[in-house]
Amino acid sequence: MNGMREAAPTQRERPPRIPRVVLTIAAALLVAGLYLLMANNRFYFLEGSAAGDILLAKALAGGEGFREVWRLGQPPCTVRPPGLALIMAGVVKVFYLKLLVIKLVNNCFGVVACVFAFLLLRRRMDSFYLALVFALVSLTLPFLIQISLYIYSGLAYTAFALAALVVFERADDDGFRSSRHLAAFTVISSAGAMIRTMEIALPLAAVLSLLTRNNSLSPRKRLIWTAAIVIAALAGPGAWTLRNYLAKDVLDRPYFSKLLVGEPPGSSYWLAEDQGVPLLPNPRPLTTESFLRRLQNNTDYYLESIAGMIAPPTEGAPR
Repeated sequence: MNGMREAAPTQRERPPRIPRVVLTIAAALLVAGLYLLMANNRFYFLEGSAAGDILLAKALAGGEGFREVWRLGQPPCTVRPPGLALIMAGVVKVFYLKLLVIKLVNNCFGVVACVFAFLLLRRRMDSFYLALVFALVSLTLPFLIQISLYIYSGLAYTAFALAALVVFERADDDGFRSSRHLAAFTVISSAGAMIRTMEIALPLAAVLSLLTRNNSLSPRKRLIWTAAIVIAALAGPGAWTLRNYLAKDVLDRPYFSKLLVGEPPGSSYWLAEDQGVPLLPNPRPLTTESFLRRLQNNTDYYLESIAGMIAPPTEGAPR
């Protein structure tokens, strides 16, 4: 109109995207809030584990050694490796038995685990946002949040295991040329095995990867790093196992040695030993037949448990 052309309609402006660093910080704060807010001054009983871990840390901090000070005679502890107790001993030394502080330190491992879970997922997903969501979901499961009420090695073990995986994958990226990454993996995985001995599976898997996958390492360096990882992985758990077998007045058997005894099928021997209440006499030596029977019983129990979760019993059915 009046010789003037109407202005062309402009494209609708998109709202600004939230920077990834902001989302990452927000996610970290969310996880930190969930875990750290669960910390309190109340004591929660978890199959004796929580009390045992606190008292073991107290014994180490007081110079009494890694001993079960709550039992008559204070026998050496052989069931749990000393990793978590050593970490908590420093906390107890400074803050004594302040449960709030002990839980805050313990629950910080949950936050660390979430960071490494995200780094692992990010390598496998094209979407940054999807990896972040999955990391949040995996580390905010009700079970993990629930055990953050206790003093429990599960959070620390998860953090060490995920950190070891991240570092090993970084080493794999450059064909294992980086000695720094391999050294870091060796230290982290062997330290994690002293928190929960099942983490020794990671060094063993790393050795298989070094020996079987194509990489830029010469045969000589492969053997050197294989030996270094194996020695470091076995040094802690190996010394721990040797100490348990040489210790006197031991009431509990280590978990591994329990695999080599032939307790009656369906018995509560393991549970009783874990609780420090040996209900049965020393079992007979393990035989091939009893070992296979145990595998069958445990498999049946596992399948029945899974079936019960998938298809709960109907009304009137036996429970």
